[in-house]
Amino acid sequence: MSMTVRVATPADRRPAFDNVLAPSFVFDELEPFEEFEAKLEENTTTLLVGVDGTDDIVAAAVFVNVRAASAVVLRQMATRQDLRGTGLGSELYRAFIQTLEDTEQPSLVLAEVQHPDYHEAHPHHGDPLSRLRFYGRFDARIIDVPYYQPALAEGLKPVYGLLLLALYVRPDLINPARTYLDPPENLLYALRSLLYADGDPDEAAASKLLAAASVSRVRLLPTDAYAEVTPGLPAAA
Repeated sequence: MSMTVRVATPADRRPAFDNVLAPSFVFDELEPFEEFEAKLEENTTTLLVGVDGTDDIVAAAVFVNVRAASAVVLRQMATRQDLRGTGLGSELYRAFIQTLEDTEQPSLVLAEVQHPDYHEAHPHHGDPLSRLRFYGRFDARIIDVPYYQPALAEGLKPVYGLLLLALYVRPDLINPARTYLDPPENLLYALRSLLYADGDPDEAAASKLLAAASVSRVRLLPTDAYAEVTPGLPAAA
């Protein structure tokens, strides 16, 4: 099927949230619609939608704009459940990257994904290993930091056991072999912004994450080496 990708209009937000995003992610990975819409209004978050020939929303991507760090973080990307495996995800991803090239032009493009060793496949929310392989086809790299997602809104819990991917790194911020972020200052600034944007983070997990990004070089790994990376975990784990 054909799909057109565009920046969402206000009328797109509710159907994209209800029909694509909410069925695709666990409760704590997506804030309530009112919080979601407020961030879109503030322009701290951007929503892209893929629409079919009848203008129905069949895919959506949500990214956070961390302009002080010249970074963008892809927080959610999904196709409608009945259309998974049809190639729409790849089409949406390419449109996402093209949108950034046309508008934001960030130094870093990051993405949050579940670590396959800490999250099981789910019939509605997808398979973490398949998702990781998807990004691997686009030459993503895993950033070797203990990543977790702080609570996105009051009443939500942090999401532990995540990986942070580098989808794009400006050439002067990465070594030629693409095995290190060098220097990692933009990453550190982006992480600080993400951790404290929505309230108080898990301070123990946040400290470990920021310490790992404060070294002179941060290691990058191919997506099939995910077992070498320990994600951010709660203190009791």
